[in-house]
Amino acid sequence: MRREDLTSPTCNPDRTARIGPWADKTLTPSTAEESKSPFAVMNVDKLKKMAGAVRTGGKGSVRRKKKAVHKTTTTDDKRLQSTLKRVGVNTIPGIEEVNIFKDDVVIQFQNPKVQASIAANTWVVSGTPQTKKLQDLLPTIIN
Repeated sequence: MRREDLTSPTCNPDRTARIGPWADKTLTPSTAEESKSPFAVMNVDKLKKMAGAVRTGGKGSVRRKKKAVHKTTTTDDKRLQSTLKRVGVNTIPGIEEVNIFKDDVVIQFQNPKVQASIAANTWVVSGTPQTKKLQDLLPTIIN
């Protein structure tokens, strides 16, 4: 019951609480503030602050106890490795450099991990890529 309901002229002053040990008390503004009953009027600002602390989104969103933790990228790597294992890729040793040519740009991998499955026509190049212009790498590719 809201505080406005207790003090409004339309409120029935003979209304009594019928729950618990407070069944014999009549709710009036003075008894609601003095008693420790569940019908006691609480600080509105404190209630809004408590309600806002558990809401993770904006207005109209569901209240949650804690914010959902997103999965990290390591789980994606594990899923990728398990899928590659199912395809049957094998590591190819001894590759020092991989260059992928695309328009006027070269994507270069230094000391990559290369895996391949010839039967599945699948090649996997893992490592840190560097994007360079074709004119910059042309002398090193020719040698």
